[in-house]
Amino acid sequence: LYLEIFPPAELQMPGSSFIYFMYGVHALQYVNSASNFILYGLLNRQVILSSFAQCSLQ
Repeated sequence: LYLEIFPPAELQMPGSSFIYFMYGVHALQYVNSASNFILYGLLNRQVILSSFAQCSLQ
């Protein structure tokens, strides 16, 4: 907030490539959250199938 009210003279705006990079970095958490239910669903299926395979061997 202080920098918005009293900006220093040597302050430079970041380039467009840096801004797009930061948008991509911030989007990673949303991609991770959106894909968690798929990954955990597949993992759960593998655990259930392996437990059924162990029960059928005994």
